[in-house]
Amino acid sequence: MTEQEKTKSIWKTIKGSKELFALYGYFPTLHDASLTDFDVDLENRQVVLTCEYCDLIGEDAEIDSDDEELATRITIRWNLVSEVRLQMRDNDIYHLGFQRTDGKIRTLFRRSSGIGGFIISESVEVVSVELSQLESSTVTNEFLNTVNFSFS
Repeated sequence: MTEQEKTKSIWKTIKGSKELFALYGYFPTLHDASLTDFDVDLENRQVVLTCEYCDLIGEDAEIDSDDEELATRITIRWNLVSEVRLQMRDNDIYHLGFQRTDGKIRTLFRRSSGIGGFIISESVEVVSVELSQLESSTVTNEFLNTVNFSFS
């Protein structure tokens, strides 16, 4: 199984991800999404990320639109996080992928210049997907941080 097929199979198990598939017709990599908000709740061991994402609408999309592209604001939450290792040079998400590791989900952020690293958690869920008027290229927030922590 290829890395893309593994990521797709994990996307299918993520609560709330079916809405993304219905809108876009595929499970997105969030390529060129722009991070607009990033929150860490240490008490509840959660990480919440909100991004603006604009991409082509696929053949299997359930949305009826004359446009070729769709812009959405997506909020994703990682629950029962055990480890975070992220470097944020800017707010660009180049690629988001998933792996299963010891019964947990390892979310990989691959970067060209933006966000790189990983989050390991018990579960991931798409909290909300909203249609957006913004295109990801218009978002100007910048996050220049390194976020590293783990729970024992």
